[in-house]
Amino acid sequence: CAAVARHRGEEMLGEDPRELSIKIQSLSLYGSENAHYHLGSPVDFTAEGRGAFYMDSCWATPDNYGAWTLGPEATLIMYLGEVPLDKLVSAVFTISDAVVTEKFPSLEVDVLFNDENVGKWVLGPTRETQERKVKVEPEVLKRRHPLSIAFHIPAPRSPRQLNWSGDTRLLGFRLTGLRIEPLVIPVYRMGQVIDFTEKGNAAPYPEAGWNARDDYGCWTLGTEATLTLRLDPRPDGPTSLSVLISEIMVDATAPTLPVEVVANGKMLAEWTMGPDRTPHQRTVELPPEVIPADGSLSLVFRVATPRTPASMGWSGDARPLGIRL
Repeated sequence: CAAVARHRGEEMLGEDPRELSIKIQSLSLYGSENAHYHLGSPVDFTAEGRGAFYMDSCWATPDNYGAWTLGPEATLIMYLGEVPLDKLVSAVFTISDAVVTEKFPSLEVDVLFNDENVGKWVLGPTRETQERKVKVEPEVLKRRHPLSIAFHIPAPRSPRQLNWSGDTRLLGFRLTGLRIEPLVIPVYRMGQVIDFTEKGNAAPYPEAGWNARDDYGCWTLGTEATLTLRLDPRPDGPTSLSVLISEIMVDATAPTLPVEVVANGKMLAEWTMGPDRTPHQRTVELPPEVIPADGSLSLVFRVATPRTPASMGWSGDARPLGIRL
């Protein structure tokens, strides 16, 4: 057989002339009930959890810390037991690692629910465990059954590429946990200070467009960063909103940074940051007509031209940053 294969000019590895493609290690069949999901239930993607029942394609075998995405797209499927008819849901993902290093300090991830892009993450430069959230409309959840959750990763990397090991698999991030629950807007007590440093109390309020918090605060990430909260009690008159900014992406070549502040869709202020990078406080007036009866407030910082520390020559960090609260 080997002689015949050589005579044909076929490529051979050793003396085995068989035409091979993949090797299947094991096969298990389970009923779809194992992929049913009830809102509010945590899903554990470690080797001891049940997360594997929701993995559809392109996941590594779960280990003690979770399961890595494989390649440019990894998908989950879930049979939702119930879908809120008129209420947003929040999906909270616990991520315990990502393929980032000093040379590759960020990893972009698009999150899609039933083909609808509901979030864009930039992971890194830290590899510490963190939670990432997305907000999903009920119409999106009802669009298809079972629910499909996809992670698009344009630039996966191998541990070998990062000099971690000889592993050549293209990885993205390691998923450790997930829960989907009706969106509950966190309550803000009037006069309370929200601390955006790592040990502060800001965790419930950032919705999208924020980097991980550090000792000095939290950077806006990309062109929009959103905070969501519910004022209690709802103010009857004008309210002052004060923000302490500890750093700005400006330098001699780009001395100013325009930032818009929007509350529930209404423009409150247009700030021109810089050239001074000294920590300072900015205050805007929040008119009462902007706040609905339930006191809910979506506060958005729009940064039209975010900049990377790499482009400023500060470091190799490729994250698009704006201001640090």
